[in-house]
Amino acid sequence: AYRQLVTAQNRIRFLISRVRAEIDRSGKLISNVGPPADYRSPVLSHDGRRIAVMKTEANAVSGDIWTIDLARGTSTRMTFDPSNDVSPLWSPDDSRIIFTSNRRDLSDVYVKPASGLGTDEPLIVMDGFTAASDWSLDGRYIAFQNNPPDTKRAWDIWIYSVAEKKAFPFLQTEFGETSPHFSPDGKWLVYASDESGRNEVYVQPFPATGGKWQISTEGGFRPKWSARGDEIFYVANSKMMAVKVKTGPTFEAGVPETLFEGHAKGGPDGLYAPTADGQRFIINSAVRDESHTPITLVQNWYQRR
Repeated sequence: AYRQLVTAQNRIRFLISRVRAEIDRSGKLISNVGPPADYRSPVLSHDGRRIAVMKTEANAVSGDIWTIDLARGTSTRMTFDPSNDVSPLWSPDDSRIIFTSNRRDLSDVYVKPASGLGTDEPLIVMDGFTAASDWSLDGRYIAFQNNPPDTKRAWDIWIYSVAEKKAFPFLQTEFGETSPHFSPDGKWLVYASDESGRNEVYVQPFPATGGKWQISTEGGFRPKWSARGDEIFYVANSKMMAVKVKTGPTFEAGVPETLFEGHAKGGPDGLYAPTADGQRFIINSAVRDESHTPITLVQNWYQRR
């Protein structure tokens, strides 16, 4: 006898989807945000009223950028291209959204009005794979990472000048540097690097002067500044971490503190966005999808005669 798993449409669907959850600093669930779906890369608008996310709809092979109105609980689809649109970022005045897309087979950075009107315009186009990570609050610079083609180098960190409409390298080494984020005053850049043999979090002045401080102590990736610039958050071993920092003529970092565990899982995406007060996080939480197509187990469907 043989056994075979079959479905009504001859396919198996995943039974786990993701929902946006609002978590406090202890890991306590405050509320769910939006209906269950496959969401990634949440980012809060600066006025705290909307979230931009990458969302993959059921049976789709690629994702699009959506926005969620927190007060009304409504979702608006922003992009409609069949390519994969990921990693949205709000402009400082929340009037535009930039995102990364593989419409050119590689990946480039595009921009679109946050109203949803207008067209998607290419903004940063380079050789290799490019992914935007942060937009400085003064609107002058966009920090992004680029993986150059046909080289042995991993990801490098670049800066795009909005006024000059051109990019320049910030950190190019044989190691992989990712997830650059500006401090609120624009004078520091936090990022992750595997130069030690594993991903750790570092800070450098911006523009670069040669100084460097290690923030994490036992691994870390996807760092982000608090809105006040007095903390750095990052993910390490499925834990949400926080480090108190002081900026000024020099830089000081405190001891990393574990805020909560478990909710910070989700792969290299990091999958979290701190609120402006630093007391809550929008984060992915796995839930069971009750609307899935049932799986039927057929046994002994073939017998020898």
